[in-house]
Amino acid sequence: ENATLVDPMQWDLSGSFNVDITDGVNTIQMRIDSDIDISGMEPPTGTFTVTGTGGQFDNESPFDSGYQIFPRSTQDIDPYNIAEEEFEIISIAEARQIDTEGVLTKDGDKVELNGVVHGINLRPSGLQFALIEATNTGIMVFSLSDQFGYTVTEGDDITIQGELSQFNGLAQIEPEAITLNSSSNDLVDPLQVNILDESTESSLVMVQAQSLDDSQWLGDGSSFNVDIVTANGDTLLMRIDSDTELSSMSSPGSGVFIIGIGGQFDTSEPYNEGYQILPRYITDFMPYLSTEDVYQGSINIYPNPVTNLLTIDAEDTFHSLGLYDLQGKLLLQGGNQKTIDVRSLESGCYILRIQFEDSHVLKPIIVNR
Repeated sequence: ENATLVDPMQWDLSGSFNVDITDGVNTIQMRIDSDIDISGMEPPTGTFTVTGTGGQFDNESPFDSGYQIFPRSTQDIDPYNIAEEEFEIISIAEARQIDTEGVLTKDGDKVELNGVVHGINLRPSGLQFALIEATNTGIMVFSLSDQFGYTVTEGDDITIQGELSQFNGLAQIEPEAITLNSSSNDLVDPLQVNILDESTESSLVMVQAQSLDDSQWLGDGSSFNVDIVTANGDTLLMRIDSDTELSSMSSPGSGVFIIGIGGQFDTSEPYNEGYQILPRYITDFMPYLSTEDVYQGSINIYPNPVTNLLTIDAEDTFHSLGLYDLQGKLLLQGGNQKTIDVRSLESGCYILRIQFEDSHVLKPIIVNR
């Protein structure tokens, strides 16, 4: 009765081990066997009562020492209180900080992150998906075999408590708890980029692919890589994951915009290469509608997904609007009005083209009924 751990550092988080306990007067040895449920648990805190079977381990005569107490389960330590873990509440951008070698500076830290789920679960036996905050800064969520009672759904706002880690240069959080805050939230607009680097890792990005290597497109349900050549002539790597619908489809061909989650697979330090783009759905491939200069000003388009009216808030005055399907067919058009009515369209992915005086912008639009 009234026992406490003499030295919590004696407590092992796996296997069989011995730990000293004291009631303030006497000190005895408690044996935790690997075959009971206590093995692998965090150490009990505070004062407790231990019930158990008496044992002895004395390897020489006289056999008058080495006496132990063997608790049989957690119920034999009463109360079994565990110290609550502290998780630092930080932004995903803070969690993603790296040093000059590309190594995660907070590797191993216990943190709490919040964001919106983008994409699907790429690990059905566990968890693997992108969690992205409003600034379009993301991090991969990874669990080998536990789903923590959560079903991955794009648009969910969730809070994750877990440990930061890095796999082949890719920053990730390994959950210990997942809380669903809300569903059907807006996704971030994809950032149009010409290169893939650390800034695109786990963000939603869009690349203008002038061509792609059809010979590398397997379409057999497996995971595979495909080289894509951008409009600037750079060669980037696209990763098709076996858990997406794309893995069993034919190549979308050349001359497409590709939307996807930025990734990285670099097997050695410094982690400064191996960047990828991972499209999620067939709707992540959109044909070109123009080769004019891309608008560089500030623009906000909302809500997206949209049900009724789509609002366009641009830094500069634009001249016309056009909404196209994925085959490039013009469905709706307008002048410089700031709203466009999409109630006549079916649910799906479309492309909004906004024409300025000497430039344009293309934005993927999701109509959701």
